[in-house]
Amino acid sequence: MLMVLLLLQAGELHQAALDCKVDRMKEVLAQKPSLNQLDESGRSALHVAIDSRKLACVSLLLMAGADPKVPDREGRTALVAGEKTGDQRIQMALKTLTQKPGGGM
Repeated sequence: MLMVLLLLQAGELHQAALDCKVDRMKEVLAQKPSLNQLDESGRSALHVAIDSRKLACVSLLLMAGADPKVPDREGRTALVAGEKTGDQRIQMALKTLTQKPGGGM
């Protein structure tokens, strides 16, 4: 039962990342879903938002605690996925929001 609930929450989170309706994303995040769970295609919600070039949802997911180091099925971390999009805004958000004090990751 718990696994089914986690999968449903992950599905909602991934769909919210794809659609990137900010209010809906905030509602889903308020339910405290597993932020780093991979969907059936092997991508985290963060990867979905990056691949869809949804800057607002990339930022919301990172601020909520999504781990940018979690690889997708292809082995791409969020930073690698962001670089492959060619979208400088997403690349900047990833670099800015994933830096820890002192400049490390």
